[in-house]
Amino acid sequence: MVDSVFLRGDLHVYPEAEAPKSGGFAPPWGGGSGPSSYIGVSDYFVEYAWDIDHKKKIPVWMDLQLVLAHEGDHLWGISGHIDPDSAYTVYTKDCSGL
Repeated sequence: MVDSVFLRGDLHVYPEAEAPKSGGFAPPWGGGSGPSSYIGVSDYFVEYAWDIDHKKKIPVWMDLQLVLAHEGDHLWGISGHIDPDSAYTVYTKDCSGL
C-alpha cells in the first residue's frame, strides 16, 4: 500500500511546525489508489529521523518507518490505536522495526 502511494508521488512532506505533535497523516480507508490514497509525513522524519538510529520521541520513539507503517494501516482502514499515546496501530511495530 505505502509503496503504491510512493510510486504515484502521493507521499507529501509537510513542515513539522504545522503539526509538531504528529508524525504524519493518511485518510482512513484511503486504499492503494484513488483520490483518498495519500500520506503526509513531517519533514523532520524525512530529514532527521529516517531510521532506528535517528528517531524522535513524540510521545513514544518514532522514526520514518514507524510513521509510514502507521499511516499505511490507516489507508487499509485500521483506525484503532493500541496504546494510550495513539502512536501504534495493529501492525506499526511489526512493520517498522522499532
